[in-house]
Amino acid sequence: MKDKIDKLKARIWKKGFDKNPFLSPSFLNSWLYISKQMEENGGMALESFIDAIMDVKIDTEAMIKGRQVESTVLEKLGLIQNDECGVLEGDLVNPIVEALTSYGEKFCCSKNQIITQYSTNKTIDLADGTQVNLNGFVDLTWGKRAFDIKYKGFYTPSNGFEGSMQHRIYLYCLKDIGIRELEYLIITEKGEFWREFYSWREDFEGDIREICRQVIDFVKRL
Repeated sequence: MKDKIDKLKARIWKKGFDKNPFLSPSFLNSWLYISKQMEENGGMALESFIDAIMDVKIDTEAMIKGRQVESTVLEKLGLIQNDECGVLEGDLVNPIVEALTSYGEKFCCSKNQIITQYSTNKTIDLADGTQVNLNGFVDLTWGKRAFDIKYKGFYTPSNGFEGSMQHRIYLYCLKDIGIRELEYLIITEKGEFWREFYSWREDFEGDIREICRQVIDFVKRL
């Protein structure tokens, strides 16, 4: 059990326990999801909770398909060729490509302004003086907007991304360079196309601080 706790701490305090903790949107989303499951199920053993938090699979079928969807979009936009993730045959991603193309035409944005896998890294100060490093990668930035390409087997607005930490953290990191909007472009297994749009709000900063505080306080008590 101690080894598992040490690995969890090492994941957050990557450069040593005397340094600033690192938290990513994906880690915080996993934390929120598993915490909610624990509440709904009337609790969960500590070891099972840590196992679930640390069990980040990078090669599930859905995740592989998600990376292929993103690669196919970028290839159809002429931004990459022969990506190692592979590309999809057919027109599944065409609605995403069309949405991005329409955005570029509407706001007179050239494709050479597109940045893929934009690295975000910014600190946020908690009330006790702790500085948390927020780091992640945005699928695509273009002009004044960030885009996150999503593939889901099933989607309805009720199981969308409103509660996600992704747009909160990405917009917190990007607003200083003039990007204050993020749009999720979502394609489902059946080819249904959905969009969710978020603009930066000041209360996002409080949301980020609250979840960071919860995570750090929990792990420090272990």
